[in-house]
Amino acid sequence: MAPIGIYKFKSQGSLILFVAILSVAAQLNIEIGQFLPITGQTLALLSMSFFMTPLHAGMACILYMLLGILGLPVFAEFSAGWAIFSGSSFGYLLGFILAAIFISYLSIRKIGILKIFLFQIGGHLVILLLGSFFLLRYLPLDEAFLEGFFPFCWGAIVKSFLGTLLVLAFNRILLLSRR
Repeated sequence: MAPIGIYKFKSQGSLILFVAILSVAAQLNIEIGQFLPITGQTLALLSMSFFMTPLHAGMACILYMLLGILGLPVFAEFSAGWAIFSGSSFGYLLGFILAAIFISYLSIRKIGILKIFLFQIGGHLVILLLGSFFLLRYLPLDEAFLEGFFPFCWGAIVKSFLGTLLVLAFNRILLLSRR
């Protein structure tokens, strides 16, 4: 497959849409351990980041987090507040910002299907590594990675594959609608 150009949204409306989709995706979760569930957040976050500029992707993540901190139930399991943000999810949420900017920046040039998948994997790695690092506040090193990294790896691979398909499909729809 030839490299494709990906359309980039640059409006404030796209920020609001991004936050809304991220908030809904956070509610799609599977409990796997005592700390955090597998959610649809990273699937939505990483896939949508392909269609935003780095600035907009980062701003959308920060807006999402601010809404959650201020009490809107946008985090997983309709949770909200400073305690949720600063708790065991803290590192993962910070990873959202870095991963969104990372993917958005790398996808500025034309890219192929393999790169889309690898960028998704890279985004998941950023989120999982940062999340596991911040779990060191609660757990020793080995447990932080056993609880906060390894259980999420298969989900990250599956979500990266699904995300690649979503990016390709959505980009095709956008390109066809622009003709």
